[in-house]
Amino acid sequence: MRGALLTAMPGTPRAALANTVRSWRRGVFRLSRAPAAGSPPLVSPALAWSMVAALALVLVAAAFDPLVVDAVGTSQWPAWRFLAAVTDAARVHWYLVPSGAIALVLGSVDWRAITSQAVRARLFLAHGRAAFIFVAIAAPAIVINVIKQVVGRGRPVTRQDFDAFVFAPFEFDYAYQSFPSGHATTSGALAMLLALWFPRRAPLALVFGACLAFARVPAGAHYLSDVIAGFAIGAASTLVLARWLARRRCLFRFGPSRERPVLIK
Repeated sequence: MRGALLTAMPGTPRAALANTVRSWRRGVFRLSRAPAAGSPPLVSPALAWSMVAALALVLVAAAFDPLVVDAVGTSQWPAWRFLAAVTDAARVHWYLVPSGAIALVLGSVDWRAITSQAVRARLFLAHGRAAFIFVAIAAPAIVINVIKQVVGRGRPVTRQDFDAFVFAPFEFDYAYQSFPSGHATTSGALAMLLALWFPRRAPLALVFGACLAFARVPAGAHYLSDVIAGFAIGAASTLVLARWLARRRCLFRFGPSRERPVLIK
């Protein structure tokens, strides 16, 4: 497979650009197809109710935001200190840079030069999976950053002068970009990615993502409600994207439960 990939690599920047355009056109053509007949709805009833539950949890958590921030912020429990130290593991560039680079490199390959159908299929899947990771992380991050500016909720640091519910929409100031949490959104997307990739370890992946998201509270950057909202948006958007692809039999397919998509091998 490595030899076939090296053979298919472009020799000039112009050839790389031409291959990339050809590759993305092929991808757009596949994604523009109508969903397969009998496919489940894009948003299942279970997913819709899960988002309603998440919204209710955000509202309940908001009532306890000051108490949670004070309790965690003043605690010296090693677990809180550890989470605060590793919170930057949820920064988007850790996932966008490698996935984007892999998608670009594989997208520049001359697929016509690969004679083995098996190798071509494996490389095509790798390209699609890298692109899926990039979109699943980048899309909600962009939406979240827009919401942050519109809502303009003050971060915990602003409690020195205000309470926990101060809002300054379109302030474009880091101190007023608390809701929702961008790190928690990335954590939610990452947790759902791992759950889709390794379905038998889905509960562990979701717990791991939730802990990584909650790390923003002991780090003093967000309130609990910010974290819950961000995590829910990241996880739900990734699942919806996977379901959208599964409806077109691209990268994913629906399993017997027809609820959580299954990765095509």
